[in-house]
Amino acid sequence: MQDSDSITKIDAEFNISSATGRRWRAEQTKYGTPIAQRRTRRFKAEQKGHKLGRPFRVNNSILHKMADPLQNDHCYKPLSQQAEAYNLPLAERSLQYNLKTRVNA
Repeated sequence: MQDSDSITKIDAEFNISSATGRRWRAEQTKYGTPIAQRRTRRFKAEQKGHKLGRPFRVNNSILHKMADPLQNDHCYKPLSQQAEAYNLPLAERSLQYNLKTRVNA
Protein backbone atom coordinates (compact mmCIF):
# COMPACT_ATOMS: atom_id res chain seq x y z
CA MET A 1 0.00 0.00 0.00
CA GLN A 2 1.58 3.24 -1.17
CA ASP A 3 0.49 6.85 -0.81
CA SER A 4 -0.28 7.10 -4.52
CA ASP A 5 -2.67 4.11 -4.50
CA SER A 6 -6.33 4.99 -4.69
CA ILE A 7 -8.82 3.70 -2.14
CA THR A 8 -10.62 1.63 -4.76
CA LYS A 9 -7.34 -0.04 -5.81
CA ILE A 10 -6.55 -0.87 -2.17
CA ASP A 11 -10.09 -2.21 -1.67
CA ALA A 12 -9.76 -4.49 -4.66
CA GLU A 13 -6.25 -5.65 -3.79
CA PHE A 14 -7.02 -6.62 -0.18
CA ASN A 15 -10.70 -7.51 -0.75
CA ILE A 16 -11.94 -5.07 1.89
CA SER A 17 -14.75 -2.53 2.07
CA SER A 18 -14.18 1.10 1.16
CA ALA A 19 -14.70 2.15 4.81
CA THR A 20 -11.89 -0.17 5.90
CA GLY A 21 -9.67 1.18 3.13
CA ARG A 22 -10.27 4.76 4.30
CA ARG A 23 -9.52 3.74 7.91
CA TRP A 24 -6.29 2.04 6.86
CA ARG A 25 -5.26 5.14 4.91
CA ALA A 26 -6.00 7.36 7.93
CA GLU A 27 -3.96 5.07 10.20
CA GLN A 28 -1.10 5.04 7.72
CA THR A 29 -1.13 8.84 7.63
CA LYS A 30 -1.38 9.10 11.42
CA TYR A 31 1.42 6.67 12.31
CA GLY A 32 3.60 7.31 9.27
CA THR A 33 4.36 3.66 8.60
CA PRO A 34 4.12 1.89 5.26
CA ILE A 35 1.87 -0.75 6.81
CA ALA A 36 -1.04 0.45 8.92
CA GLN A 37 -0.63 -0.75 12.48
CA ARG A 38 -3.72 -2.62 13.56
CA ARG A 39 -2.57 -3.17 17.14
CA THR A 40 -1.81 0.23 18.61
CA ARG A 41 -2.12 -0.52 22.33
CA ARG A 42 1.48 -1.69 22.76
CA PHE A 43 2.70 1.06 20.45
CA LYS A 44 1.00 3.75 22.57
CA ALA A 45 2.25 2.22 25.82
CA GLU A 46 5.84 2.20 24.57
CA GLN A 47 5.55 5.86 23.59
CA LYS A 48 4.35 6.73 27.10
CA GLY A 49 7.04 4.58 28.73
CA HIS A 50 4.55 2.08 30.16
CA LYS A 51 4.69 -1.69 30.16
CA LEU A 52 1.56 -3.70 29.45
CA GLY A 53 0.38 -6.33 31.89
CA ARG A 54 0.21 -6.56 35.64
CA PRO A 55 3.24 -5.59 37.67
CA PHE A 56 5.04 -8.42 39.45
CA ARG A 57 4.11 -8.96 43.08
CA VAL A 58 7.64 -9.94 44.12
CA ASN A 59 10.68 -7.80 43.49
CA ASN A 60 13.47 -9.25 41.34
CA SER A 61 16.07 -8.64 44.05
CA ILE A 62 14.21 -10.95 46.47
CA LEU A 63 14.05 -13.67 43.84
CA HIS A 64 17.79 -13.34 43.19
CA LYS A 65 18.46 -13.63 46.94
CA MET A 66 16.36 -16.78 47.05
CA ALA A 67 18.26 -18.29 44.13
CA ASP A 68 21.69 -17.57 45.66
CA PRO A 69 22.70 -20.24 48.22
CA LEU A 70 25.14 -17.83 49.90
CA GLN A 71 22.38 -15.33 50.72
CA ASN A 72 19.52 -17.75 51.37
CA ASP A 73 19.70 -19.75 54.61
CA HIS A 74 16.56 -21.66 53.63
CA CYS A 75 17.64 -22.61 50.10
CA TYR A 76 17.33 -26.36 50.66
CA LYS A 77 13.91 -26.18 52.27
CA PRO A 78 10.64 -26.50 50.30
CA LEU A 79 9.47 -23.40 48.45
CA SER A 80 6.47 -23.00 50.74
CA GLN A 81 8.80 -22.60 53.74
CA GLN A 82 11.04 -20.22 51.80
CA ALA A 83 8.00 -18.11 50.89
CA GLU A 84 7.06 -17.90 54.58
CA ALA A 85 10.62 -16.93 55.52
CA TYR A 86 10.62 -14.07 53.00
CA ASN A 87 6.96 -13.09 53.64
CA LEU A 88 6.04 -13.59 49.98
CA PRO A 89 2.35 -13.39 48.96
CA LEU A 90 2.72 -16.23 46.43
CA ALA A 91 1.67 -19.85 46.33
CA GLU A 92 4.37 -22.45 45.92
CA ARG A 93 3.65 -23.01 42.22
CA SER A 94 3.66 -19.26 41.47
CA LEU A 95 6.96 -18.87 43.28
CA GLN A 96 8.41 -21.78 41.30
CA TYR A 97 7.25 -20.18 38.04
CA ASN A 98 8.73 -16.78 38.98
CA LEU A 99 12.07 -18.30 39.91
CA LYS A 100 12.19 -20.30 36.70
CA THR A 101 11.19 -17.55 34.27
CA ARG A 102 12.57 -14.40 35.87
CA VAL A 103 15.80 -15.65 37.49
CA ASN A 104 16.54 -18.80 35.46
CA ALA A 105 16.97 -20.72 38.71
